[in-house]
Amino acid sequence: LAFARYQWRFRSLFQKLILLPIFFPQTVLGLALLMWINALDVIPDWRTAVVAHTVWVAPIATLIIAIRAYSFDPALEEAARDMGASTLTILKEVTIPLLMPGVVSAGLFAFLLSWGNFPLSLFTTGADSTLPEWLYARMVSGYSPLVPTVGVLSIGASVVLILAAGLITLVVRWLRARRLAQLDRQLSRQIAARERTDGPLAAAPATAATDASLAPPAAATACE
Repeated sequence: LAFARYQWRFRSLFQKLILLPIFFPQTVLGLALLMWINALDVIPDWRTAVVAHTVWVAPIATLIIAIRAYSFDPALEEAARDMGASTLTILKEVTIPLLMPGVVSAGLFAFLLSWGNFPLSLFTTGADSTLPEWLYARMVSGYSPLVPTVGVLSIGASVVLILAAGLITLVVRWLRARRLAQLDRQLSRQIAARERTDGPLAAAPATAATDASLAPPAAATACE
């Protein structure tokens, strides 16, 4: 959210640096991460693989969420603030629900990209292995009936994830529309209550001013 909406020092530099991993080939990035892991004297395992995949998918997820944040209407937050909501309440009830479609899309997209990434896993997992590495080892060692089976299961899992993403998007949009309708009703009730409360008070000065303008000046009356 800060990446997309707020102006702060070194913002432009941060935007350029966070996008750098996207422009590097995966093999070069994996080799650089392996050299960094060796420099830290750390044994590669699944934890180093998680760090490597996070470094690669974080810029992509940031871009997806930032696109959602760019299309976010700040007037909704201002309306909630005018209704007396605190900053934490606005964040919980308005900002996060409106950003949730972008967050879900970024999470699913990052998971799919990480799932099928072979070079980073090859360089950073060490003795452990991911599904692409396991399939590669079976294909190199010879034909195995497990390879097409796992391939079919992977395709099925991808279809399920796509359907789940569509369903989650529909649910989030429905929840968003429902929440916006609730906020609109609350705002309408608050405006109506203010009109009922402030209406007579606002009308009295206006009536007095009208009567004063219609009355003749005191000096003119005395002269007559």
